[in-house]
Amino acid sequence: MCIINKRTIYTLLVCFFVLLGCATTELHETGEPERQQEIISGDYMQGELDYIQELDTGDFLPEPEVEIAEMTDEEIDVQLTQREAPVMEAGRRYVYLTFDDGPSPNTDQILDILSEFQIKGTFFVVGDHILDNEFMDYESAVAALQRVYAEGHYIGLHSMTHQMHPLYRAADAHLNFYNEMRELQSLIYELTGGFETYLCRAPYGTYGTLNANHVRMMINSGFKCWDWNVDTEDWRRRTVDEVQTKIESDMSGRGYPDLVVILFHEYNVTVEALPSVIRYFQNLGYTFLTYHPDNHFPINHINNPDL
Repeated sequence: MCIINKRTIYTLLVCFFVLLGCATTELHETGEPERQQEIISGDYMQGELDYIQELDTGDFLPEPEVEIAEMTDEEIDVQLTQREAPVMEAGRRYVYLTFDDGPSPNTDQILDILSEFQIKGTFFVVGDHILDNEFMDYESAVAALQRVYAEGHYIGLHSMTHQMHPLYRAADAHLNFYNEMRELQSLIYELTGGFETYLCRAPYGTYGTLNANHVRMMINSGFKCWDWNVDTEDWRRRTVDEVQTKIESDMSGRGYPDLVVILFHEYNVTVEALPSVIRYFQNLGYTFLTYHPDNHFPINHINNPDL
């Protein structure tokens, strides 16, 4: 008997549409994007790889007992029509809280904290953490994703596999990267009842990973790729004080920028540190926003204004 799992079905569907799109898309030649001098070190890439491996330990905070009902058609219509871009006023400073690698057993607790503070975040999800999550069954992962969307947060693309070799090192890496983002885009669209996102975050960031072919294909396909300018290093820091100190160092070193995009994951220390981090930015006078395509601004480590 031939058994086809959910991942295979989505892959076959996405490959069909990608081949159809490639037949009608002309890619224009562009030069290699200028590299940023202040780079993300190799320690970061290794640290993120360590983070993914440490997920295998199952070291998550106890999952709260929260029942997430399926969204009705009326609720979906409201979500699709009431997500207007916030007005960004001159002279004010804004911070975007972004969370990578969900859904996870900690997603609900992060959402609870954001709800308590009445803040919206931006969640960059991994497709395999929806379809084949070792620590959550499929229904729980879908419920977490739907809760992110239902509560007004933005969902971004963080690839299907989060794997270095196929996304960046293989001969056809740029095609793998694009195909994984398309596959995940389709999966999110179906599971949310119609939310279409073109915002991605390259696993391990854009510097030292994306080449000119990646950049060209993503730009010509309408995708935007966000990195960050403040890194919590919650993949390496193990205490709230360490996370807070790292954030304060980044903020001071960057001169307290008007636009802050802060990188979290969904670690235990993320949950523990999040309330104090929120209060820190509140005390500095920052306004919290979630991503909206109408308010897009480039923030990537390869200094490309079109991503």
